[in-house]
Amino acid sequence: MLKKLGGAGVILFALTWVTVWGLHELDIIDRFRFTWEAFATLATGGLAVLGAMWIGYHQLAITKQQTLITERQVGIAGRQARIEMLNLQAQMYDRRIAVYRAIQDYMGLQWSDKLTPDSEVSKNFYVALEGSAFLFPEAVQQKIRVLHIAIRQQFAVRRTIYKLEKDNQEVGDHVQDKLDRLSDTISEAFEELTEMITRYMRIDEFEADTAE
Repeated sequence: MLKKLGGAGVILFALTWVTVWGLHELDIIDRFRFTWEAFATLATGGLAVLGAMWIGYHQLAITKQQTLITERQVGIAGRQARIEMLNLQAQMYDRRIAVYRAIQDYMGLQWSDKLTPDSEVSKNFYVALEGSAFLFPEAVQQKIRVLHIAIRQQFAVRRTIYKLEKDNQEVGDHVQDKLDRLSDTISEAFEELTEMITRYMRIDEFEADTAE
């Protein structure tokens, strides 16, 4: 009979009889008058308790696994967010570098012997000027505009000097003085602009800047 019950059945049978014996010793029941119907009822209750314990144990194990999975997912999501932020920072840095290089190229026009700015350099500068509004504070964009106006005025003075010399007319001191003042304005504006932009180009401060 015990072989037919199997391992779990044997354990249940033993536990049941231990329970019956214990209740008998406590004078709660008479084990000699204990019927198979009563045994079946008790065994069924015991089986239900064991089943509930087994289910509860596995539910607890499943809950722990789900907690671990959730923690791992949170960690993965955090790393993905960090990677996305680094990509955003890299893109922002590249765009700022492009703006600064366009400004440098435009700045170099003041040493040119041409009477009009190079069209390609000017185009890139205008793109950088408009894009700077989304990449730098307003003060930086204003300083870029100061540089832009001064360089254009410098070219205008150059054309005036060229025309006077072409017509064999004397170039007045006031014209040369204006050209010199514009050169000083350009140099000062570029120096200040470089100092302002440097804060947004340094790697050690870039992360704090993008987090603002």
